[in-house]
Amino acid sequence: MNICQLCNLFLLKKNKFKNSIFGVVIILKTKIRYFTYNQNHKTSLMKKQLLIFILIFLNLFLFAQEPITLNSWANQVLDKMTLEEKIAQLLVIRIHSNFDESYNTKIVADIEKYQPGSVCFFQGGPKREIALTNRIQSVSKIPLLVAMDAEWGPSMRLDSLPRFPRNMTLGALDSKYDTLIFEVGKEIGIQCNALGIHVNYAPVIDVNNNSKNPVINSRSFGENKYWVVRKGLAYMNGLRSAGIVPCAKHFPGHGDTEVDSHLGLPVITKSKKELADTEFYPFTKFIEQNVEMIMVSHLNIPALDSAKNSIATLSYPIVTQLLKNEMGYQGIIVSDGMEMEGLRKFYKNGAEAEILCLLAGVDQLCLPNDMSVIIPEIKKAVENGIISEAQINEKCLKILKLKEQKGLTQFTPLSTDITSWFNFEKTNQLIQKIETKALTLLTNKEGIIPITNRTYTAALIFGDPETTPFCIELCKAQKIPYFVLDKQINPAESQRVLNKLSNYQNVIVIYTNTNQNPSKQYGITPASVQYIEQIAKYKKVILTLFGNPYSLEQFKKIDHLSAVIIGYQRTQYSVASTLDGIFGKIRFEGFLPVSTLIFKSGTNYYTNTSSRENTSLLSKKEEQIIDSIALSGIQNKYYPGCQVLAIKNGRTIFKKSYGFLSYDQKIAVNEKTIYDIASLTKITSTTLAIMKLYEEGKIGLKDPVEKFLPFFVGTSVGKLKVDELLTHTSGLPAFIPFYTKLNSDSIRYLYVNDIQNENFTIPVANNMYLHKDFPQIILSEIKNCKLNGKRYNYSDLGFILLKEIVESIVQISIDQYVTEIFYKPLGMYNTIYNPIVKKLDIQRIAPTENDAQFRMQTVQGYVHDQTAALFGGIQGHAGLFSNTEDLGILFTMLLRGGEYSGKRYFKESTVKMFTSSYAINNCSVRGLGFYTPSHLEQSEI
Repeated sequence: MNICQLCNLFLLKKNKFKNSIFGVVIILKTKIRYFTYNQNHKTSLMKKQLLIFILIFLNLFLFAQEPITLNSWANQVLDKMTLEEKIAQLLVIRIHSNFDESYNTKIVADIEKYQPGSVCFFQGGPKREIALTNRIQSVSKIPLLVAMDAEWGPSMRLDSLPRFPRNMTLGALDSKYDTLIFEVGKEIGIQCNALGIHVNYAPVIDVNNNSKNPVINSRSFGENKYWVVRKGLAYMNGLRSAGIVPCAKHFPGHGDTEVDSHLGLPVITKSKKELADTEFYPFTKFIEQNVEMIMVSHLNIPALDSAKNSIATLSYPIVTQLLKNEMGYQGIIVSDGMEMEGLRKFYKNGAEAEILCLLAGVDQLCLPNDMSVIIPEIKKAVENGIISEAQINEKCLKILKLKEQKGLTQFTPLSTDITSWFNFEKTNQLIQKIETKALTLLTNKEGIIPITNRTYTAALIFGDPETTPFCIELCKAQKIPYFVLDKQINPAESQRVLNKLSNYQNVIVIYTNTNQNPSKQYGITPASVQYIEQIAKYKKVILTLFGNPYSLEQFKKIDHLSAVIIGYQRTQYSVASTLDGIFGKIRFEGFLPVSTLIFKSGTNYYTNTSSRENTSLLSKKEEQIIDSIALSGIQNKYYPGCQVLAIKNGRTIFKKSYGFLSYDQKIAVNEKTIYDIASLTKITSTTLAIMKLYEEGKIGLKDPVEKFLPFFVGTSVGKLKVDELLTHTSGLPAFIPFYTKLNSDSIRYLYVNDIQNENFTIPVANNMYLHKDFPQIILSEIKNCKLNGKRYNYSDLGFILLKEIVESIVQISIDQYVTEIFYKPLGMYNTIYNPIVKKLDIQRIAPTENDAQFRMQTVQGYVHDQTAALFGGIQGHAGLFSNTEDLGILFTMLLRGGEYSGKRYFKESTVKMFTSSYAINNCSVRGLGFYTPSHLEQSEI
């Protein structure tokens, strides 16, 4: 509670003293302001004594009238602390984990001696940071509040961690993808938790409306204040969901500056009305959401504080009168780094800046001067009446209460085993999805995108040692010729490339050699711009720029280009997805978050190539034919709903969803609905696994079953060959109805239970679990089954055996194997075994049947095939769930000879061999796992 709040409380309780108390408040405010902003005329000792007398008298009087009960841990701790300890709690000390042991020893000793309340970690590594955190926490009487400036994740400071996109990339996302920003905040929060970090100095909610801003810029969500709020809140709520304290920054708004406050003091000349309309707006909305911390920045804003060289961090009118009183903020106010030149230019040594900062209303001093200097100096200021101990108590109590809320009443050492916390695969998937969804197409003259004929298309790469190699590989994967130039432009080499480009109509410029520095033109060289403009005189140029969208300002003749795409991030994900978009595989969905050159904020040029719900490049007549077929099936009750996808030459030409998940018509089918794909499991899972193992030399087509499965040694089934199983020519029966064995009450009693426990481990259906030994009974029956001659007979049993073989080789489940090797890297996020067991939303899963024979329930999210169900839903012949979008990706990869989006999954020769007709046992209708319809007339089926 500050002095003004105490006065207000007193006025409510003691109305008869209203006039005299009001006079005291005016005197107090006047003298503090006089001390703060008239440094050339220092306040006299008499004035200081008068201040302390008024303050102490008023505080004692009010506390006598309004006793405070001290019950909480925070209050109890505060009551026992010395003045030095209270002051130390207000400090946030810089700390690194990448220095030598002498540094570590000193920092531990300093923390043990001075007992600061918080630390802020900078450069280092995850395990080193955890180890150092454990050391400093062990010497802290009151556990430290650990912070990090981790706007795009701890990777902003630490090595070995995935780097999340900057805010401007998040700002480019369509609002329907704001859930991805929540996930970013959550994932960053999870990483912070693992590292022992409690506070993330994020999000940045500055509205960046100045393209020359050297310090905020791409750290902002953009120039639209409403977008900044919406996306900033999503990020903040993600952090909160992981238990991390967010900090909104940089009040009152750092988005319209041309000076980096790390290097100097920025001046903002806007009126208070202009600031309130734009800069204050995000902070107002965050205050409404009770943001736990707000960081005040080192800014000179004459409209808010007219004192010469006033700095927002040290300004009572800005921190207390505006932020606390006018805007009603009651949380913790933290200074921007006190070591920054925007402040230290005026306050070099000692503790004067720190004292002024506390007087202004700031609670936490981030990165102050040396503790050995400022703690005694602040104490002296209290003893001399410049600051009251009540003010120190109020600030300290805020910090202690936050620690209490975060469970920091005592510290539990952190584990250095971070693998249980970090799921890098999941994180990378999220990053890839965001970078893809953010891609922004700004112009598309004559509909050049999507390019349907690659014959006359080449790529020109302006890269650097980090990005050029993967750009080359991606061009190779897309089967387009490429040329590489240094952005400084060597005349001889550039002429050679120019001559080569004469053979092509379309030139895709891939510009990845960029940076985030506006003073260096974001890495764009005039020579490269001139060269691109020269090419554009004769060719159709598609400029793909990977970096800051403000870098477009270097291209003064941008209207001469046929298409312009902003990729935001200099990553393989962004480049690969951009090329996919150019060639029609995906849709460009991002929006420009800032205005630049001729393009206004919010610019977006959609293409018709896409992952949209319904997509068509067909004629109306062709669409009507497909619609009539799909709807006829629904009307005749062959199915309640379906998905249809058509891809030609790697391009989606038709995609549409029809009907509902079930006949009750409650949930409509959409592009994310998944279906039990039954026997497609044979090729989308088992055959893929066999192909990969064959290519790696771990399995041969003529290898017998018994080579991999000792259980089958000495049996006729054990002698069956891998190629016989793949082509269904082994003589195995089509299937065996194993589930009928459980129709007997006595058998069912032994092997089926409605509760999962250590014996009944296998989920078969809702509230139905099978005994863990039952799969072995099935394998025993397969082992002893009678073969019916080496001829074609489509068999599930062969693929059950193939699944067992795969798992014997890779030593993990086939589910895990195909997911890690194929589905995740391909982006097939809708392809999954056991979706209901893995907690997928049931409203996304189409039910398959009302099972009145075996499971006695509607089967939804569990595999339809009874035999696969008896194995827990994971089998080689059935069990997989997917949708048309994912299957389209997989089969496009196979049609491309094993390559997709720049990554090769198979040699082209492997795909050709497995998908070609394979003559064996008088059958030529089958490939290896695949059906070859061109030979249908030769089949006896």
